[in-house]
Amino acid sequence: MASEIRVDKITHTAGVGTITPSPTGVHIAGIVTGTTFSGSGASLTNLPAANVTGTLPAISGANLTNLPAANITGTLPAISAANLTNVPAANITGTLPAIDGSNLTGIGGGITHARAYRLTSTYTLTGSNADLTSNWEYDDDASVGSLGSGWALPSSGIFSFPATGIYEVKAHTMFYTGGGTNTPYAGIALQGTTNNSSYSSRAAAYSSQSDDLVTARYHNAHASAIFDVTNTSNVKFKITTFRDVNYGDVAFMGDSGDNYTYVEVIRLGDT
Repeated sequence: MASEIRVDKITHTAGVGTITPSPTGVHIAGIVTGTTFSGSGASLTNLPAANVTGTLPAISGANLTNLPAANITGTLPAISAANLTNVPAANITGTLPAIDGSNLTGIGGGITHARAYRLTSTYTLTGSNADLTSNWEYDDDASVGSLGSGWALPSSGIFSFPATGIYEVKAHTMFYTGGGTNTPYAGIALQGTTNNSSYSSRAAAYSSQSDDLVTARYHNAHASAIFDVTNTSNVKFKITTFRDVNYGDVAFMGDSGDNYTYVEVIRLGDT
């Protein structure tokens, strides 16, 4: 028959280290030395890092925090980067996947607006100068496109811009003088305003004819300028024709099916 000793505590003669049996197990106070241990380590706490050696089993790292970057090696698994913030640009390498860029900011939008207009009928200048106030249409040939919204045909010859930004405006004309007419010069001026009231020349171009011909002679003139459109209600432009008034009349050509006198407006970027 086996023997048993029943005690409620065992204490070393030096008074340190105790073994206390209880109905649910054994409580040991002091240092325990052994070759191997088995069982659950769920309640182990405050283990010095120097005493943890060997290969750790596969565990959940859900509660790991403040891991030094130097201690993270190997290939990271595929994870969601939804909460990553402040990633330095130098650390982003490789090919980015196809993403929705609708919320990207600080990136130049490129050309967002472009449109061409043309004069639909010939205008004959009999005075020294005059604005081209009517007979404008969009260039609507089948192969011609446009970009952006907010465009409008000129009102009484005044062109407006569809949105703020930096624009390039190009104006071109083909004109002729009647046979036997000596015309030292004639051309067009691109005039702009920043207050929707007073206009000044931004660019001008002309051509000249110094001999008398039996038949008409045709000329071309082209003017272009950059506009900083900070306010679409105030910044506008118009096309003005001019000639040497001491000589013959000048006909600035227009046609609804071809571009003889026309204007191109292209938004290059933000103001």
